[in-house]
Amino acid sequence: MPLKFDAGQRLHRPWACSLKKQFEAEIKLWTYHFQDDTNEMLGSYSLLSRDERDRADRMQKTIARDRFIIVRAGLRKLLARYLDAEPDEVTFSYGDHGKPYIEKSNLVFNVSHSGNMAAYVVSYRRKIGVDVECVGRKVSHEQVARRFFAPEEMVALQAKPEEERSRAFFDIWTLKEAYLKARGTGISIPLNSFAVEVSGHSEKLLREDGDLEASARWKLVSVNICADYVAAVCGEGQDWQVGCYKWPES
Repeated sequence: MPLKFDAGQRLHRPWACSLKKQFEAEIKLWTYHFQDDTNEMLGSYSLLSRDERDRADRMQKTIARDRFIIVRAGLRKLLARYLDAEPDEVTFSYGDHGKPYIEKSNLVFNVSHSGNMAAYVVSYRRKIGVDVECVGRKVSHEQVARRFFAPEEMVALQAKPEEERSRAFFDIWTLKEAYLKARGTGISIPLNSFAVEVSGHSEKLLREDGDLEASARWKLVSVNICADYVAAVCGEGQDWQVGCYKWPES
């Protein structure tokens, strides 16, 4: 069963102590429900680096461009709080598959967005990944599943009642995406070469072809953000829990 977002978990300030101490047993999931607002977009654009602005300017669809700008600026503002810096001072480097990171820092992060929801995860040294999806968006679930899901996942999906399959599809999809993002490999690993499971009150990595230790090395957690969105978090190791927070901090 996916973890439910508990507003009561947001009462303390998660950056009020050392990075190592605050992340010892918790991966922090920040959700940002933003609006498509021109003023917000323009203010966000000024915080981006030159390469981020170039990336935004190349986007053909206005709504995709504006959302990228707002989400990226939100990431900068969030990380700036942890780094005790200004948002426009945060400098990103990129891995071989495009995953951003901050050089000479133990702060680890990942970001995803869908519709008007952004999800950020932050940790200390631990490899992490996140994916968020709007469950109301139109997707040919069965067609996509047949192409990308592992056999075990297809069996689990088809065993669901018809009215539950859309949600079940996104539960599986977000777990798979979060795992790939934690690995930092992008789609260089075929989506059907590993399998995840949503069963009862837990989620897990069932297997990955060619890696017998993968399921012990990675932990997966689904999070029901709200009625319209579902997210998943993947992290290295088993000794952690997800802490849920809303951004901007209230």
